[in-house]
Amino acid sequence: MRHLKSLVLSLLVPALFLCLWAYMAKRTANDVVLPPIGQVATHFASPGTSLIGMGSLVSN
Repeated sequence: MRHLKSLVLSLLVPALFLCLWAYMAKRTANDVVLPPIGQVATHFASPGTSLIGMGSLVSN
């Protein structure tokens, strides 16, 4: 029973975090402040691409 509770908790917490992230990303509607999960997943899938498309910190 203890292992089952631990398993459920270890699956539930990340799922709730992702749900909250998706909700807040949609609510803020600002990809710079809080990008959607799909956009972040795309960056993780292709790590060689530029992460910041707005130029460098020096030029801004």
